[in-house]
Amino acid sequence: MAQNPPPPNPPQQPNSSSGSSKWGPWVPYILFGLIVFIFIALIIWVVWNSKGGFLESLERVEYARGLITFLIAVATVAIALILALSTVVGGGTV
Repeated sequence: MAQNPPPPNPPQQPNSSSGSSKWGPWVPYILFGLIVFIFIALIIWVVWNSKGGFLESLERVEYARGLITFLIAVATVAIALILALSTVVGGGTV
């Protein structure tokens, strides 16, 4: 009777001390998180420093509709930028 062949050798792992940083995969997430944090902080700062004028101006229907339209446009552009940047910065792995 024939013997089974020897099991295959596992693939070699890349050497972690070859200058690659353990922070490398996290850089895009940190950058995107920083951008989102700055954007949210800017919105909070504008609302907080308006002394109530911003919220009072929302009573006018024309202003509120314009603001809603503007926010939808900004959100659409932000999503497009995030998708484009993630494609460029991403590692390409699924």
